[in-house]
Amino acid sequence: MASGRSIVRVATAFLVLASVRVGQVQAGQTSPGYKVLAPLREGNLSVFPVVAASSHNTEAFLTLDEGVRSGEVVVTESGSIRPLIRRRPSVPLYPGGAAQVNQLVLINHSKRPLLLLAGEIVTGGKQDRIIAKDRLVPAESDPIDLGVFCVEPGRWVEATAEFGAGSAALAAPSVRARAMADKDQQKVWAELRRSQRAVIAAMPPATADTVAIEGTSSYARVMDNQAVRKHVDSIAAPIETSYRGLMKQWRDTMPWALSSP
Repeated sequence: MASGRSIVRVATAFLVLASVRVGQVQAGQTSPGYKVLAPLREGNLSVFPVVAASSHNTEAFLTLDEGVRSGEVVVTESGSIRPLIRRRPSVPLYPGGAAQVNQLVLINHSKRPLLLLAGEIVTGGKQDRIIAKDRLVPAESDPIDLGVFCVEPGRWVEATAEFGAGSAALAAPSVRARAMADKDQQKVWAELRRSQRAVIAAMPPATADTVAIEGTSSYARVMDNQAVRKHVDSIAAPIETSYRGLMKQWRDTMPWALSSP
């Protein structure tokens, strides 16, 4: 299994390139602290390694999925969390307030910093949401306002007091783009509808799975549908095979890039 350091380094490479249109990526391209190396190719997949001038130990980071499942990270609707006293005993650090579509409250009780990635899905509360932007949350944090986008239009009734992690770890790139780049809830909902129509069009008509997808507004439930997951896995499998081949090339040709700092 890949170490936390390797995963974060690879993720960082993709995040850096996400801000550059594919047609503009060129080997040798640099930005402050980063350099794009020659691409590695396997099948239909090309990866441009991005190396940094410095590295950091990332083994101690906690992921949202790990934190929520262990109970060390708590995510609730605004106004649902009890006042927390951590650093100044005389002052409640989070006053009550009404629930809001684009804001949740998160507490990291863990002794490890929490790594949040834009597009991560949390389910429950009054409606399912996705994380709006990448961020780090300090260990043993005070309650923080967490920017989010709704991915379950039509529901505003509490299903659970606390949010859980979605079975699909990340929303699709097209949905994340509307949240990260456009920062527009209406565009996120429009993309969800487009994605749902595309999923339905790719499935046999009048099946139980198709009826279930047509009958829900929850993006998480659509992506967790057994037939949808099977279809996604069939597309992802060759890409994952190519990715493993590329990582082997990377280790063979640039072992220093994946070594410990």
